[in-house]
Amino acid sequence: MLSRLTGTLESIDGQVAVLRPAGPLGEAVSFEVLLPAYLATRLSTRIGESITIRAAAYLQAEGQGTSFTPQILGF
Repeated sequence: MLSRLTGTLESIDGQVAVLRPAGPLGEAVSFEVLLPAYLATRLSTRIGESITIRAAAYLQAEGQGTSFTPQILGF
């Protein structure tokens, strides 16, 4: 279960943030995190800084449940 993410805030586009985790994992992966509008606005001044956000992962059903897209929600 995913409960939080810590890393460098690389960018925010609308309500989607890109977070690069600290350490060796950050060289290989970044996470797209869906944010509520108020939080995206608050974090827009912290691009390039290290942040920690609470997070939850879920599968979003598409095509009446024929396929699923993994999503990460931050709050």
